[in-house]
Amino acid sequence: MSEEAPKYLYKYYHADRIDVLENSRVCFSHKWQLNDPGEGISSYERFLGARFSEQLNDAILSDYADKLIFESILQELKESGLDEVQSYLFAKTLSENNILRGRLLADAQPLIPELTANLDSLLPAAMEANLKQIGIFSMSEEENSSPMWAHYAANGNGFVLELNTNSSFFKNSNGTSNLFKIIYEDRELLSFFDGNESDILGRKSADWSYEREWRSRKMIVESDTLGGEYALFKYPRDLVHRVIIGERVREDAKTRILTASASSDWEVSMACIPPFAKKRQYLSIDSA
Repeated sequence: MSEEAPKYLYKYYHADRIDVLENSRVCFSHKWQLNDPGEGISSYERFLGARFSEQLNDAILSDYADKLIFESILQELKESGLDEVQSYLFAKTLSENNILRGRLLADAQPLIPELTANLDSLLPAAMEANLKQIGIFSMSEEENSSPMWAHYAANGNGFVLELNTNSSFFKNSNGTSNLFKIIYEDRELLSFFDGNESDILGRKSADWSYEREWRSRKMIVESDTLGGEYALFKYPRDLVHRVIIGERVREDAKTRILTASASSDWEVSMACIPPFAKKRQYLSIDSA
């Protein structure tokens, strides 16, 4: 079961992205625009592995396989000229014969390694193509992270959005959350289907663990605006709970942020660094 998201998540921005506030649109990135080059298919030694082969073998031995054997024999008998009733009777009898069934399954099982190998060479390219249809919006659990301010908000010359995780923006059509938490580890993953690797975009190197990242995932075709490599999604006013302005933001940029915040009735805080303080402090201000 996936972990429940905290009440708020945080998006750090450079001051040149005030358009996010003014236009009520955020950008979802493609996989190749993410900051960890090892994400996705490339983080696995093989796409398929031993677990997939076992699942395929179990499928062949399941009741579903019995149905396939019956339908295959039935089709052959019909094509041989027998009428439907006779074909059904013979097919039913033959498919229930343990000797025949065992022979058919024995013939099928040696094909499993070859089938797995063929799929292993073909599926990664297909998966990569499908991943291009998915947009990712990254956020952090960290409300006040010095590295995040430095790397994503120009070391104080930017702003942070405090985002409401209960907003409809983070809901699927069935009402469930589309947020998921990133797992950080450097363990070698042998196969996408081995272990518990259930989310191909849910793991990053431990080097990135300071980000404490959560993501929202949407289909690119659902975006309001497609601009080359960027997919912009319009968000409802309740997505943003508070805007935190960096201590180094220019006055003209600060005025734009305050104006956009006032028109949407968002809370606003100003970051400051008191003497001898090790972290920023946030002071509430009036955006009106």
